[in-house]
Amino acid sequence: MAKNDEALLVNPSVEELEDRIVPLFLQHGTHHFASHTILQDGLNYFVMDGVGYIAFLDGKFGGTQAPLTLGPVCSEENLPDLILGFEEQIRKPIRYDPSFFYVDEPTARALHDLGYKVNQCGKTTTLDLTEWNTEGPLKGQLRRSRNKAQKEGITVEEVLMNDVNMGELQRTVDKWMDQKIAGGEEFHFLARPLVYGDELVKGDEGILMKRRDGLSSEGSPLVRKFIARDNQGEIIGVSVYDPIIKDGEIIGYIESIRRSSIQTAAGIQDVITLHAIDQFRSENRNFFSLGPSVLYKIDDKGEFDFDRFVQWNLEFSYRNWGQTVFNYATLAYHKSIFRGKEEQIYFASRKPGILSTNDLLAAYYATNIPLFGKLLKGWKEEGKNPYPHLGSELVRNNLFLGKPSNKVAIIDGDSKRRNEIANRLWKRYRVVEYNTSSYQGVGGAVRELTHDTAALVISSDISGESTLKGVRSLVERGEKKPIVLYGTVSKQPLDKIREAIGRSHVYQIASTDPKEVYFEVGIALQGPKR
Repeated sequence: MAKNDEALLVNPSVEELEDRIVPLFLQHGTHHFASHTILQDGLNYFVMDGVGYIAFLDGKFGGTQAPLTLGPVCSEENLPDLILGFEEQIRKPIRYDPSFFYVDEPTARALHDLGYKVNQCGKTTTLDLTEWNTEGPLKGQLRRSRNKAQKEGITVEEVLMNDVNMGELQRTVDKWMDQKIAGGEEFHFLARPLVYGDELVKGDEGILMKRRDGLSSEGSPLVRKFIARDNQGEIIGVSVYDPIIKDGEIIGYIESIRRSSIQTAAGIQDVITLHAIDQFRSENRNFFSLGPSVLYKIDDKGEFDFDRFVQWNLEFSYRNWGQTVFNYATLAYHKSIFRGKEEQIYFASRKPGILSTNDLLAAYYATNIPLFGKLLKGWKEEGKNPYPHLGSELVRNNLFLGKPSNKVAIIDGDSKRRNEIANRLWKRYRVVEYNTSSYQGVGGAVRELTHDTAALVISSDISGESTLKGVRSLVERGEKKPIVLYGTVSKQPLDKIREAIGRSHVYQIASTDPKEVYFEVGIALQGPKR
């Protein structure tokens, strides 16, 4: 691809980025993922000087090529002009329509008005630090993590990368890489890689991409980095926070990178996050984003004209691969414990569903997710079918006409029994299966992962108290729906569950026979009992 009238920057130099892209980012970098457009290599740019830019790369999959973008960086009123200018410019050399990833609601609306199909593709979680705190029963896990860290002598500090032992930090990152679900390499494009240096540093003539020899730079970098050390002084975790900027002023930060050694896992990462939040609050930078929960709570209901095939594809990926190929489910749960405000993010394309799916796969490859290799490995080594119920899903979703079948969620820690009941339910419904151990009990599963379901089917083996917590979380969200309890349930927890959601919404069957459970679900979906 050649440069054209300087509107396209292809493989730009650091100096070109600092001269043309960074100033626009400093003016309009309010989008949660704006920092991803400048803080990673390998991106090209469409630029309208004084207006904004769009970062993109040439995605390739299945013999086709298309520009994949991370969304426009500009003012809201300039979105249509920037998008149309990009389309006109990009079609000249490669003649393909672009796809937009992780765009916010204003951008989604602009794309929709220009004729794009716009699908939900996940959520972001934000905190208003003027109000947010760790008080209350729903944030107990955060308090426990912080108290445990204090007792164990773990400390957190903000650092300049020049002051960090890089070998020690690399060992921590290597341990994290070894336990990654989606392979042991850094991600790119949809998630940016860790940079072993200071980023966006103030220099004599503006903001430098990185601190570097031969150029004077002073002050703290705009990208903030915090590390955790154990009681022996060893680095056990690092987190990176990118600036969210409006009119040259930093208004907040997004947590873009989290790494910790395999022994410490999420608890230490949460401790670093809490320390960073305290620091940013003290500076009056009160907007804080925990970043994306990809494919989480996809529930397109006509806000925009969306593509049914794309919706099914994304939902299928989350349910079937969210803990085996990707780490989406765990990341979504982590963000949920902060109890922040959830904001929708979107995927947009002009192409029909099957061709849009090709762009989604191209984005996976660009991000460095070994999708098919991981699926085939699991199939060969563990006998896991990478496409469970695929045929049934295609039929029951009525992807090309009609209305999809009802979706029900079954929650049971006994995988054999759960699968038997699920297989029976598949004769009529779309089914989501949840192993309670993966989501810290039925409460976590109900609270975070059973959106857009017509009914919940819950094993009586799960403690009544845990089920009650999950039911109460539904009521708090205003989502009363039928609850089918199978197996023997003692009277006291059953009465509490009925009291919490209403007697007419609770269906109890003593049997665990899949046929009888299937029959009871049918009764439940006919409507509330009188």
